[in-house]
Formats: sequence, structure tokens, C-alpha cells
Amino acid sequence: MKEKVNVTGVPETMVQTLYARAKETKKQNAKIKDEIAVELVEKLDYDFSLIPLDNYKTTKPVSPCG
Repeated sequence: MKEKVNVTGVPETMVQTLYARAKETKKQNAKIKDEIAVELVEKLDYDFSLIPLDNYKTTKPVSPCG
């Protein structure tokens, strides 16, 4: 049985981060591996389709030293 998640605002960003980690883990050439995130996401009753991860643009991190 899945656990119903009903969060908004700041707490919802934690669920979104968890989903992003799980989604990255499932990629063939994943930059991170977080099997616990995958396990937790599979146990949650939450509409992950509301998270627009595919629309985010990734950029290369900028060094604080220039």
C-alpha cells in the first residue's frame, strides 16, 4: 500500500528533490546513485507528473574563484 503525501510549499520541495534523485538514479549514466530515493518514491502516493523536471535547464556550476 502506498503512503499518501499531501504537502505544499517548502515541504513539497523535499518530495521534489527525492523524486529528482530517484529519476537520476534510474538513468544509465547517472551522476548520482540513490537507491533509497528510488525505494521511497515507489512507496509514495503522490502525483509526480506535477514536477516539471524535464523543463529545468542544467548549467555547469560556476567556480566562486572565477
